[in-house]
Amino acid sequence: MKKYTEFIFTLAVGIMLFWSCTDKGDENPRRSEQEIDEVVSVLAEELVTVSIQDGDENRSFGFRLEKDGKGDKDNDKNKEDKEKRDHERKVENSSLFSCLSNLDLTDEQAQEIRRSFSAAIDCRIEAFSSLREELVEIILAMENRRLVLLEKLLKEEINRDQFREGLKDILETYRTKIEEIRKKHVENIKPCLREMVGRIRIIIGEENWRELYGCIKN
Repeated sequence: MKKYTEFIFTLAVGIMLFWSCTDKGDENPRRSEQEIDEVVSVLAEELVTVSIQDGDENRSFGFRLEKDGKGDKDNDKNKEDKEKRDHERKVENSSLFSCLSNLDLTDEQAQEIRRSFSAAIDCRIEAFSSLREELVEIILAMENRRLVLLEKLLKEEINRDQFREGLKDILETYRTKIEEIRKKHVENIKPCLREMVGRIRIIIGEENWRELYGCIKN
């Protein structure tokens, strides 16, 4: 009876230890996936930005996707190269890049990460190509309404204060729609970025990842 009781006790302890180890084994992958998702969310928000240019009597409504760029009147090749540099600059100015630069990485790790960042640049270029197409339609609608107001102003059907109030109404009307479009492309870019961040996590190792994650969250 005593041996039977000892056997049951040993078996129970073994089962408890098994489930304890299983829980811990499951917890780490779940935590890792969650942390990667959080880093990706921060990065996607930083990379997909839209700046709306206000319209007035002499200036049309417009938008800028590349905050670092000033526009380029050269040929298509120069414009393409400049846009590529703008995308590269935006990635390099991200919190992920900044936090990675604070880590004590080997030359090999740094080179692998640099190669990984080319994926983020490609992600952003693709996202902005489709984002630009959608925003053009919104801006054209805004501009049509601005021209209607401008015509009324020139005909003195409205005064300047009414004209300015009308421009504010146009901007507020379309601001939500523009943000919805931006958010959609933030989500669209995440799978591509997630693959890159997952690779970076493997490259730098657990200890560096903990430091990187803390840096980005702070």
